[in-house]
Amino acid sequence: MANYIIGIDAGTSIVKSVLFGAGGVELLCVKRPVNLIFPSPGRVEQDMNEVWNSVFYSIKQLIDEASVNAEEVDAIAVTAQGDGMFFIGDDGEAVGNAINWMDGRAMDMCMKWQEDGTIDKIYDILGSSPYPGTFLCLCSWLTVNDPARLKSAKNICMCKDWIKFKLTNDITMDDSHNELADIAKREVSPELMELLGITGLKEKIPPFKTALENQAPLDKHIAGQLGLRSGIPVFGGPFDIIACAIGAGNVNEGDACAVLGTTCMVEFSQTTANSSPHNIGYTLMHSKPGHWMRAFGVMAGTPNLDWAISNFGHTYEQAAKENGTSIYEEIEKKIALLPPGSEGLIYHPYISPAGERSPFIKPTAKAQYFGIGSQHTTDHLLRAIYEGVSYSILDCFDSFEGRVSELRVTGGGAKSRFWCQMIADIIGIDVVVPAGNELGAKGACLVASAALGLYPSLNVAVEKCVQIKERFVPIEENHKIYKKYYKLYKTIITQLWDAWDERAGLFISSPK
Repeated sequence: MANYIIGIDAGTSIVKSVLFGAGGVELLCVKRPVNLIFPSPGRVEQDMNEVWNSVFYSIKQLIDEASVNAEEVDAIAVTAQGDGMFFIGDDGEAVGNAINWMDGRAMDMCMKWQEDGTIDKIYDILGSSPYPGTFLCLCSWLTVNDPARLKSAKNICMCKDWIKFKLTNDITMDDSHNELADIAKREVSPELMELLGITGLKEKIPPFKTALENQAPLDKHIAGQLGLRSGIPVFGGPFDIIACAIGAGNVNEGDACAVLGTTCMVEFSQTTANSSPHNIGYTLMHSKPGHWMRAFGVMAGTPNLDWAISNFGHTYEQAAKENGTSIYEEIEKKIALLPPGSEGLIYHPYISPAGERSPFIKPTAKAQYFGIGSQHTTDHLLRAIYEGVSYSILDCFDSFEGRVSELRVTGGGAKSRFWCQMIADIIGIDVVVPAGNELGAKGACLVASAALGLYPSLNVAVEKCVQIKERFVPIEENHKIYKKYYKLYKTIITQLWDAWDERAGLFISSPK
């Protein structure tokens, strides 16, 4: 990269602005929190202005703290959480709260689609199975159940589009997350919109552009407030799943990566729009021309661990304070002493309010422990969570028909050498951790650098800027043990399939 590019990664709970220099070197990162709002059971929203303010002030702080000339910043590249819905009014301001991708208000509609075959028809066109918090589900649900909310907005979009709009006054969406597309043709499908009953929303949905094309000049007023040059290009997209994969080096057929963060997204690059097996996972448009991404997004990754720590992690927290370490170091120090399989304890990581979306769709799915005995301790409970999330990654691998030689792991979980080795042992292939911390922001910047001509292609940008930090080789003895536990993990899912639905019915009908 010439000079500097600012990458913005607006995640579910944290917004990050990152300064990248020559060779894609990460120079400085500023983080600001963003809150989730839970207006009623199953509903998850965010304050759109809080999201924008976190972006604005994180950029401003980045410029103030960076020991570089702000005049040498060549571009801004935006990536963000996908799905959900953001509402923009006629005056360019937020209309109420955004609906977050974890929202479950459309759960009943999704279940009905599964029963009447609508899901199959959607998948045939889109190559992806929708879950309650997807943009297309919310378009359809709001059209029927809350048309006033849609009517109040001039435009509806996703998080990255809102941020790009606030920076440029230009409203577009990038096609890496076009949920209204004929995936093979890579264009909006009138047939899909007709099927969803949302043809009346055409004027509210911004035009889609490829991530290499989706740019607009930085607004003069915003530039002055931030101390940046007016008119530098602002790139919107790709969204975080694709951006993180690119930042990890996932650009060629057969490349694979897993984002071990709030979600656990497992992604495979391919040169066709092949979306088999049917109704499993997502087929997305890669930012590399002629490529697609098969992705399998487990709804909740690290939140399973967060839940455990908040409820029975006090001993580890105290040890971390006393030893001057992190709570994760204390947890992993203890659970590393336990054998693979947690002495017969299995955990399924379906803790999200919206159930599960990959490699199967089950809005009623819930997390559970299986096999608790009197010998089990909190150490076992924690190790089982690490293993359960890792099993969910293998579950996604089993749904991909291509061949993969290694898995690149990114996200907060990639910082754990213990967890990376466990994933290698469970899947049975090498796990590779790319260098750098903010790979989503980096991936967006690599796309921008290719679009600006700083590199002749996205492949060259990745070759020059993505380095490997560490490699983990599977331990065969552990892999053999985990294969047996994984088989039981899958059996339990099958046996609980109808019980999850029964539980949901009891829970919904229970008196408040």
